[in-house]
Amino acid sequence: MKEIADSIRALRLKHQMTQAQLAKELGVQYQTISKWETGISIPDTAMLPCIADFFDVTIDELFGRKQTRCTGIIPESSTEFLLRTYSQMYGPEAGPWNLSVENMYLMYRFSDFFEKHFVVSEKANICNIGIGTGEWDRYLSYKLKQGSLTSIDQVEICCRQLEQRLVCEGNPNDVRVVCSDAMALDFDGRFDIVTMVGSTVLESGIGLSLLKKAISFVKTGGTVYYQSLDEKEDCNAVIQTAFHHGMSLGAFCEDNAYGFHCHYYQFEKRN
Repeated sequence: MKEIADSIRALRLKHQMTQAQLAKELGVQYQTISKWETGISIPDTAMLPCIADFFDVTIDELFGRKQTRCTGIIPESSTEFLLRTYSQMYGPEAGPWNLSVENMYLMYRFSDFFEKHFVVSEKANICNIGIGTGEWDRYLSYKLKQGSLTSIDQVEICCRQLEQRLVCEGNPNDVRVVCSDAMALDFDGRFDIVTMVGSTVLESGIGLSLLKKAISFVKTGGTVYYQSLDEKEDCNAVIQTAFHHGMSLGAFCEDNAYGFHCHYYQFEKRN
């Protein structure tokens, strides 16, 4: 049920906890928390009182029968965490890169290709694999039209940064952060759009296996945005992999500006 999924996630964020921390408190695996928050499964009846007691709410409140709103106010400890996050983004090492023409151009190309070749329909559900700094996820969240964004990363610090930035900034959109290895998730046929951009595939070390997983997440008629920075990647192998898993190539772009060797793909899941 969406109501209880949203309630557990909202309560966890309100208490400034990661999925792993909540799992430890409740005596379950962190993957279980992820499944609850994404609606893959719901807590059994024996677990509901434990969750309600831990968060000091009623079981009715867990099922969304009392509406609460985020004020955007976060504890001082989390404020300090966010200040460190922002300062690191523009520190001695990262600052010159993040402010460079090269980086700004790359971010422009990510969004430009999306704007030209992807349509976000009313109530569309989007998934992004690989959060990193969270800039792409925040961009996607503002493309939503009463839909939802599920952001996946196995690096806990990336998940926490995105979650708390969304709270701090008062982001009004439905963004669900899943701290997990995407390969371990079962989101078959759930999303209208799935994206993987930047160094996600390169850093994963598993190449086209991650693309296959992303394709499995897409509904029939849905689309995949795959962008690669790997200059050694074989474009034909990427397209053939997508083709053999029910996709057709809707758009392709190659860009070598500023020393990057980039490939941009839009794949469509055939009926």
